[in-house]
This record gives sequence, C-alpha cells and structure tokens, in this order.
Amino acid sequence: MPTQNPVHTSTQAPAVPNSENCSILGLKQAQIKLKKIMCSTTIHAIILHGKQGIGKKNLATIYARFWLCNNTSNKNLECSCKACTTYLSTNNPDVFICSPSPANRMITLSSISGKIGKEQSVKSFSLTTPLVSKNKVIILHDVDCLTRDAAHSLLKILEEPPANVKFILTTSEVSKVLDTILSRCIIVDCDAPTEENLIEKYGPLSLEEELFSYDVPERIELVRKNKDLYNEWHQNLSTILLDSTVPMNLKSYQLAESILNFSAQIEKLSDSSKKIAMLETLLSLTLWWKNIEKKNLTEHSIQKLLALCKTHQSILMNGNLKIQIHALAFQLTSS
Repeated sequence: MPTQNPVHTSTQAPAVPNSENCSILGLKQAQIKLKKIMCSTTIHAIILHGKQGIGKKNLATIYARFWLCNNTSNKNLECSCKACTTYLSTNNPDVFICSPSPANRMITLSSISGKIGKEQSVKSFSLTTPLVSKNKVIILHDVDCLTRDAAHSLLKILEEPPANVKFILTTSEVSKVLDTILSRCIIVDCDAPTEENLIEKYGPLSLEEELFSYDVPERIELVRKNKDLYNEWHQNLSTILLDSTVPMNLKSYQLAESILNFSAQIEKLSDSSKKIAMLETLLSLTLWWKNIEKKNLTEHSIQKLLALCKTHQSILMNGNLKIQIHALAFQLTSS
C-alpha cells in the first residue's frame, strides 16, 4: 500500500462471522434495531457506538449483507443470490472497508476523497454503480480517528449520498465524532453484555479477566489467551503501586520499566507496532487502576487516570515514548 495512504482500505468483503459468534454476545437490542433499519428504504447511514472490542466490527460485517442482498424480501439472511454468495466467500466487489492506520491510528483525507495509484477512496468507490448487489456498502471503522479534513470530506459525501450507496460507521468514542456527521446517521447503541451473558459464555471470570477486560468479550478472550502474561502484569502492578514499603523513587523507575517490558511482550505476541502495543498497555493499566480504586476513587486517583489519558493521546501524536512513560510513572507513583 502506498505510504501516502497508510490507512487500511479494502474492497474485498470481510469473512462473515456467524451471528451467534461470542464477539456479538449480548447485543440483542442492537440487532433488533438493525433489522428494522435494514428494511427501510430511506436510511443510508448508521453508526454503531459501544465499548472498544464489544463486537461492533462483527456486527457491521453481518448486517452489511442486508443492504447488499438482491432479494428484497430477505429478512433472515437465508439467500443464495449472487450478492450474498460472493459476500459469504469474501469476493463481493460492492463492499469497501476503511480502518485507521496501525501506525498512527488515523484515517486521512486521501482515504476519504483521494485516489492514489490503484487504491480506492470512499468517494471514488461510491461514485460507481453496484456490480452484483442491490447497494454498495462502505464500512468505516473507528470514525473518531478521522482527521479534521477527512471528517469534513466524509460529511460532504453523507450530505449528498450517491444513489445505492449505504454507510456503516463504527466508533467507541462518539463524543469525538463531528455532530454534523452524527446528524446524518442513525445511531445504534451497542450495550455491553450483562454479567449473566458473560458467565453463560465464559463461566466464572478469573481475577485478571475481571481487572483487564472491562466486561468486553474481545478483551476477555485476549486476557484468557495470555493469562500468564496478564497475571504477571497484575502482580507487578500490585507490588509496585500498592506496596507502601517500596521507596517512592524506586517505585517510579520500577513502574516505568514494568510498563515498557509489558508493552514489548504485547508487541511480540501480537506482531503489532510499538505504538499500538503501548496503547494496549496503557489501556490495561487504566482498567486495572479503575478496578482497584473503584470503591474509593479519590480526586488524587482521578488525576492519575487523567495523566494516563493524556499520555495515551500524546503517544498517538508521536511523542518520545520512553521519556513519556518515565514521566507518567513519576506521576502515578507520586503521593
């Protein structure tokens, strides 16, 4: 993919998960609303909103098929039309997917309205007619990661959508999406599964799964798959941050080294970039802190959570990672 356009885009249909997949566990109300929306002839754009890892991407993948299907009476996805069969085999040419770049977690203007080489953009894809389906479907994941120019470019497309083009957007931070974009979409809230849903699927959760998962199926699976790593991370954090006998200056150094070490292991396990691995590290540290402090979340604890969030955002903006982690460790260990 050209370096000018680092955002992940694809015109290949995604692998379609079964609707009973655990990654859409507990999203019954969202699915009921989606089925009603898909039957409407006037709605052209929806936005799925919910916690990161709750199953929005799988939900988008499953329900895109309703808009692609050539059978207007199809309400249960039981169809063998060309649109459906090519979609199920990941060969439907009428689907376009856009996700943030793994390098900087951004969706740039070129991915929305440009065209570089053979790479399509949202705009160029939307201007052609469907080849095998009733509609073309554009899936944009994590639209809170749109740059300012990209967001305004997308807004123009949504304001005057081409005929036979439908949009499915996803976000875990709806407050970061332009109000004008939200006003052009039907918002579908994706609620977290209940405790009963999680126990039915996974059985009793381990302490580490409770601390690091945020009740999100995708994160439960991540922690369960790497239980030894997250157990060691929990033990290290507890020793460093909760042991009052450890000197303050030593706490800061140990915490910084623990953060960097855990991030390096995540990077190696998931084959992700240093930045993405560090963002997962800071997210898991934030979840751990919130769970440990949830019964007594003081103003001091809130300030430390804010420090975590600021570091998270700063790393996204390409700051010096090691320096920022040591600065964060000092803030978290200060009394």
